[in-house]
Amino acid sequence: PNEVIVDVQNARFNNIHFDSAYVKATGTEARAAVLADTATGISLSNVSVNNSRVSANGVAAGLVARYYTNSANVVRNVSVNAELRGQTVGGVFGRATYLGDSDETSVFSLLNSSVNVNAYPYDENAFNAGGLIGMLSARDGSVLIQDDTVGVKVVDSRSEDNENSVGGLIAKVEVENVGSNDWGYGLKFYENVVDLDFKGTTSVAAGGIVGYVSRATMPIRDSLNTLRSVKLDVELDQPQGSIHLGGGYGIIRSVHEAYVTGVQGNVGISVDSK
Repeated sequence: PNEVIVDVQNARFNNIHFDSAYVKATGTEARAAVLADTATGISLSNVSVNNSRVSANGVAAGLVARYYTNSANVVRNVSVNAELRGQTVGGVFGRATYLGDSDETSVFSLLNSSVNVNAYPYDENAFNAGGLIGMLSARDGSVLIQDDTVGVKVVDSRSEDNENSVGGLIAKVEVENVGSNDWGYGLKFYENVVDLDFKGTTSVAAGGIVGYVSRATMPIRDSLNTLRSVKLDVELDQPQGSIHLGGGYGIIRSVHEAYVTGVQGNVGISVDSK
C-alpha cells in the first residue's frame, strides 16, 4: 500500500495482509504504522505485516501507532515481521491506552500473535521499544497478554543518557485502578514465548517481559511464560545514569501486588564500562 489510514474508529479488520510496506513520517512527534496512525475501539483478527519498514521521529509500530479503547476488545492472530525506528516503537501498537468500565469482566486482550521485529532509536531522545507494545496505559479493567510468540532485537548505540526502556512484550507500563483491587483486575501475562536480544550503550530499564513498570495499583500476574532467550548487554563509554536489567522485569515501581509462577527460560545479562 502507498498510504495508511490516518484515523479509524470502531471498526473490525479481518483477513488483511501487507507485504513489503514502507512507511515514514516526519515532523514534530510524527507517528507511523502500516495499518493506521490512530485507531479507537477497533478489533483485529488475522492481520499480517511482512517484510516491512516503519520510521518516525515519534511513534512507530507494525500495525497501529496510537491505539485507544474503552471496551473489551480482542486482538488475535496478528503477525508482524518488520524493522521499526522511532522514539517509541512496538511490534503491534506503538502506544496503547485502555480505559475500562470498572467491571471485573472488562478485559482488553492481545492473543495468539506472532511478532518478529528489529527496533532502533530515531534520534537522541528517550527511547521505548517493546515487542508487542511500546507504551501501555490502562485503568479500570484488565489487560491480558496470552499465547503470543515474540522475537525482538533492539540496538541502541547512542551516547546521550536518557530514560530508556526495552521489553520483550511491553517496554513501559502504567496501570491503575481507582476502585477496588479485586481478583478480576490486573495486568496478566500468560503462556507467552519471548526472544529478546538487546545491545545498548546508555541508561536503560530492560526485561524479557516488561522493561519499566512506572506505576501499578492493580495486580500483575505472570504465569507459564517462556523466556526462550533473553540477552541484555549494556556497554557504557563511562559509568552514568541507571541500569535496571531483569530476565522478566527491568524495574517495577509501586506495584500493588505481583504473582509470578512457572517462568522458565535462558537469560544472559552483561554490563560493562569502557
